[in-house]
Amino acid sequence: MIKQLGSMIIMGAVILTGCSDNTESKKEIPYSGELNHVHGIGYAGDNGGLYFAAHTGLKIYREGSWFAVSDDFFDYMGFNAID
Repeated sequence: MIKQLGSMIIMGAVILTGCSDNTESKKEIPYSGELNHVHGIGYAGDNGGLYFAAHTGLKIYREGSWFAVSDDFFDYMGFNAID
């Protein structure tokens, strides 16, 4: 009985660890490439950035610099920035 209980506790811990969300939030990285085929432009939130939705993901223009979202290179068709 104790052996079964110990196994159940270990399995529960393994399952809960696998379900935890340890991913980091999206990061902006400097961008110096081309920006073409833009699907939408808009301000999102109050971070002062102008967002451009393109075939190669989101590009952000903020305070005179360009950024790209580092882990999200989706093709943003039908982009709308809402707050």
